[in-house]
Amino acid sequence: MEQREAIGETQEEELKKVLFYIAYLPEHELAGRVFMELWMHGIEADRLPAEDNVIQEGDGLLVVTDLPELAERYTKRGSAVLGYLHEKNREASFSGVRYLTEDFSGIDSVYCKMVYARAHGLPLTILETKRCIVREMQEKDLDRLYEIYKEPSITAYMEPLFEDRDEERAYIRNYIERVYGFYGYGMWSVFDKESGLLIGRAGIEQKEKLPEIGYMIAPEFQRKGYATEVCTEILSYAQNMLGMQQVRAVIHRKNTASIKLCEKLGFVPIQEDGMYQTYLCDLAKRY
Repeated sequence: MEQREAIGETQEEELKKVLFYIAYLPEHELAGRVFMELWMHGIEADRLPAEDNVIQEGDGLLVVTDLPELAERYTKRGSAVLGYLHEKNREASFSGVRYLTEDFSGIDSVYCKMVYARAHGLPLTILETKRCIVREMQEKDLDRLYEIYKEPSITAYMEPLFEDRDEERAYIRNYIERVYGFYGYGMWSVFDKESGLLIGRAGIEQKEKLPEIGYMIAPEFQRKGYATEVCTEILSYAQNMLGMQQVRAVIHRKNTASIKLCEKLGFVPIQEDGMYQTYLCDLAKRY
């Protein structure tokens, strides 16, 4: 059980409960179209209530509505809310509602689970490789991260964690809210499937004009191909799921292991700046 909770399977099971979508759309012609589009995307629309007081809190509840007052009310309660904008409510404020849409053609079950996860502070599993699970960071990852960062080699070419754990905890909390919440991607936690142990971090961050890849693998798991395995899938995710065309890497010139990894992944050097070398990967040319 401890291993499953470390990876995040408990949260995954909770996200799988997101099966019942209650929509409150007074314009009946809109409701019919929305229900049809939700159904076509594999989303189960539960019912169209005549009164908003029949909407009850519960596992898996995502309120889809074009009523700003209803959206705001349920947002304040901590519910997952997706506001629907159309010609009759376009000037409404939908104050506090984080997710709004004008077109359901791009709304699928993955997107709805993301809205639900953000509302309830649940981490999303980003991808899996043969040996690893990559998911969003959580505050509970801190103890293991501090274990990894105690090894001096880890901070030879990257910044250490804050000495004060409360500062690092606040940083992660802010990162989840502002980076995951705004970009939808960032640095993620990496877990070994077999042991359930957190073995590092890897991901894509927006730096200046280009997204930048980064990774860190615990010393006891290095030289076993984990970095190559995880970063290969992250680059595919960046291209296929995030629509990125190019990704850069900035590496200290003495960090020969990372240089070899980047070359293996298809990065080429483009610029030197003191002790750092910038590499670029054109994702379309990787295959």
